[in-house]
Amino acid sequence: QVFERTISIVQTTKELSKNPDLSFVLGEMNDKNVYLYFQIWNTSHISRGNFDRTESDITQHIEIDYDFDIMKYEITQGAYQLVMGSNPSHFLDCGLDCPVEQVNWFDAVLFTNKLNQLLDLENCYTIDKYNISWTKGIECQGWRLPTEAEWEYAASAGASYKYAGSDNADDVGWYRNNRHHSTQPIGLKKANSWELYDMSGNVYEWCWDEYQQYTKKSLVNPTGGEHISPYRIYRGGCWNDLALCMSNTYRRYHYPSLQYHFLGIRLVRTRKSK
Repeated sequence: QVFERTISIVQTTKELSKNPDLSFVLGEMNDKNVYLYFQIWNTSHISRGNFDRTESDITQHIEIDYDFDIMKYEITQGAYQLVMGSNPSHFLDCGLDCPVEQVNWFDAVLFTNKLNQLLDLENCYTIDKYNISWTKGIECQGWRLPTEAEWEYAASAGASYKYAGSDNADDVGWYRNNRHHSTQPIGLKKANSWELYDMSGNVYEWCWDEYQQYTKKSLVNPTGGEHISPYRIYRGGCWNDLALCMSNTYRRYHYPSLQYHFLGIRLVRTRKSK
């Protein structure tokens, strides 16, 4: 159980809330905010780098020239409920340790801003009803949705595995062949080499990007453009999908209003330049 693991972490880390890198303003840990402490405490530092991404017969070289942090786990029902005051998940019986789902892209954006407000961090998104802008881009210092490039770079973790951490889908993810008809608690499968769990399977994860086809033109820090498509990207496969949908390269997209019990959230945060 995530709750039990979190209690252990905090009991052995008495200075947790004083760590300036975490920017906590949550106060003393209790049974309500323990899930959010766990979520923010458990992040991986991803160093800048480059990779090739492929779709159909198109291979595109991508460079990411900044470091960023990414949450090791998908946002849980417990963390989402603390920030938003409600839990939209279909699989409530799965428990607060399970990934939140039934969130659309707009919900995900709103969650990031509310989380940043709670942690006294910079809001990355300007929200005017259904008009969302990411004004500062990767320079924003708050939590935000990953770009599609950040997501695939982190999922692959510099390796050539088909899935996030293995060529065997059952090692790393919950999907149609093993999912027991619902989502599962986070972190039960093998992580990839950058200590990221459930990047393959359990729930899809919204990205910032609007959908566009890849080209052969190399890109630096791509964000998917603006006002080029009505669709937003989501990645990683889910509990009710085939194994092929969990691959690191598999892309899906839909209208940002899509709200279903296979759609969830994982957040990233740009590292300050030294």
